[in-house]
Amino acid sequence: MLAIIGAAGGSVEDTIKVEIYLHDSSDRNAVNEEWLRMFPDPESRPARHVRPLPPDSPSLVHCEFIAVVEDVP
Repeated sequence: MLAIIGAAGGSVEDTIKVEIYLHDSSDRNAVNEEWLRMFPDPESRPARHVRPLPPDSPSLVHCEFIAVVEDVP
């Protein structure tokens, strides 16, 4: 996520929404730890939803996000 936003010229502060899909809901604690590390300020965290992956998904985690990076001339 950071690499993609960075390649567009932005930073983590440009993230406005994150959807996280987990194969195993017990992984939520690990997600929360990284979430707090990435977004330490509770006043400026993006919206977040954590949902289950379908049982037949080959992935352990899937992430979708929206970030708004202003065009800098």
